[in-house]
Amino acid sequence: NHSTLVSLSEQPVPKNASEILGIDMPVADNAVHLTSKLVLDLSQATASEDRFMVTIVNPLGWKRDGELVSLNVSSPVWRVTDSTGADIKCQYIPLQPEGKLSERYRLVFRANVPALGFSNYVLVKMIPEDGIHSSVHIAAWAPMYDQNVAISNEAFKAEFFMGNLVSISNAAERTNLAVEHEILWYSSSPGNQESGQTSGAYIFRPDGPARKLAGHWQSHFIRGPLFSAVHRAYQGQEVDELEVTYVLESGDLPITMLIHVNGIHVSDVTGREFISRFNTEIVTNGKFFTDSNGLNTMERILNHRDTWTLNITDKFSDNYYPVTARASIRCEKGFKSLSYVSCVH
Repeated sequence: NHSTLVSLSEQPVPKNASEILGIDMPVADNAVHLTSKLVLDLSQATASEDRFMVTIVNPLGWKRDGELVSLNVSSPVWRVTDSTGADIKCQYIPLQPEGKLSERYRLVFRANVPALGFSNYVLVKMIPEDGIHSSVHIAAWAPMYDQNVAISNEAFKAEFFMGNLVSISNAAERTNLAVEHEILWYSSSPGNQESGQTSGAYIFRPDGPARKLAGHWQSHFIRGPLFSAVHRAYQGQEVDELEVTYVLESGDLPITMLIHVNGIHVSDVTGREFISRFNTEIVTNGKFFTDSNGLNTMERILNHRDTWTLNITDKFSDNYYPVTARASIRCEKGFKSLSYVSCVH
């Protein structure tokens, strides 16, 4: 449902769609589908079981080599082998970044799956007397205070100060971009004397400029051979749950950013529309690029339309575009750029 994907529908619609998807997408026992990024949950495994076979299915017409597979488990007691018994490097990540003793972990490892085929991997319970196997890395979240922290892979590096993103480096192009990322919110318009149109489904109409969050953030980071991340959790009166996670997998993949928002407060009869904003040093002269319905890339110019004279009626929303695939900005007189590619899980 397009409305669900781009979060333009009323609240009951995506909630109901999520429930329907959950019902209509059954997963075979111990099967992980790479395309849908479904996470297998083995946390209910009994203590007497000492091995599981995990089947990873690739329905696409090309092979998938070296992609991370994620499994939820109750404790870090498993090592991973392929179908021949060869050890596979794996990493455990506590699901609770706040530093508490985690009751569940995420186990990640890289899988190779042929086109239109599947691969089998085996989770083997480690023997306590033998200690942690050499192929297993158990990572832990560490709190971030007033220090600089960086996470990196072979191609990219992200630097943070007090949990805030401050720069991104591209090793291949030898560039460093100063960038600030922030989560803000608009108050939804209930209508005014100029128009009774309220902000709602398919209508983005804030009643003023974007506002900063009034609460505070708790930040943690984790590093490992396969997966490094910075996790930020917000505590404030605007929302029940707001989390931002920046992830860098090993290899040359760019930064993945995961944003989780749940339980927006409306007890004060104020609608809140959250946005993700990047502030950079890139000089664009008002030009930027977005996809057009997920297809071709279109050049956009602030306060301008190519085929008609734009009459600015809402200075806060007239330059917003629905982005279902990608958006980017580029330096007019240089080679720096910043691109965003959306992915709905």
